Amino acid sequence: PPPPVRRATCEAAAREFHSAMNVMALFMLTGSVAAVTNNNATCLYVHVHVAKNGGRTVYYHLADLVSSNRVRGPTCFFGLLQPVCCGSGTEPQKKFAKQYVCGQCRFASAEWRFADVASMGLAGPKSRLLTLVRSPVGRTVSGVQQALHSGENFSFKTMKEWAANVGKEKTSWQDVGYGYGDQQTSWLLGSKVNFTNIVPKFDANYWFVGVVERMWHSLCALDYMLGAFERAKCHCGAPGAPATSASKSGRRSLAYAHGVQTVNDVFDTETLKVIQSSIHLDEILFAHAVTRLSQLLLQIEAHNPGLQLVKCY
Repeated sequence: PPPPVRRATCEAAAREFHSAMNVMALFMLTGSVAAVTNNNATCLYVHVHVAKNGGRTVYYHLADLVSSNRVRGPTCFFGLLQPVCCGSGTEPQKKFAKQYVCGQCRFASAEWRFADVASMGLAGPKSRLLTLVRSPVGRTVSGVQQALHSGENFSFKTMKEWAANVGKEKTSWQDVGYGYGDQQTSWLLGSKVNFTNIVPKFDANYWFVGVVERMWHSLCALDYMLGAFERAKCHCGAPGAPATSASKSGRRSLAYAHGVQTVNDVFDTETLKVIQSSIHLDEILFAHAVTRLSQLLLQIEAHNPGLQLVKCY
């Protein structure tokens, strides 16, 4: 428990923060984030989880690193399931709120946007932001498929029907699905982004970037950056590692080439054209993320003679 003075400070801050915590509680239930100002709650590592980009996998991986003592320090994971503070998944939200306002988080992870990280005071001068980027075509198809399956507030019955109508004047926001347009760029960098500044702005703000389609490699690279790399678990041939390039199937369909893993509806060139017409910045962001991850894997291999990571990339 914190010292009495700090406890009193925490309790005072918690009372002042009460209304904002109501919003935070709503976020924990719904996933929506409100702008909250709190300059004390900076975290060292902030995972910016873009919807449909494997954030839950990263969340559990970070939690496992903490629980196994491969990384140290108080941790707060926000709202994907139950809030996790200081290694316990059973702490009540009030205690969670006190630890949050006292700035005791080392890790933070949730579906917040770049603007939310700043407005909530989660990131300070020494904070390190990390994220995963996904093939924008694959992400769009995944989002539309999810909307098609749920059927709620979605006007279309098939992927082709969606492609023929999305983006038109009368299309509602529900009808664009999770992924239509440069949503990853907007989510990760805000609105003032163009072809000239997207790469330098991304590099200036994000300490680590992984690639959803290379999740195993991304998590191993993240472990390396966190000082928790385990060579026995992270090498081509280790349990769970992808197959080497030589053993992969030679089949390369249109869907496969764009990171579309499952397609229950027709995915053709016309649908691809519709999607690609709206994702110019996201494609630049994705290509840069792939480059950064590849360079990091080569760096890891250089620091670990005999280790193979790129062979099964």
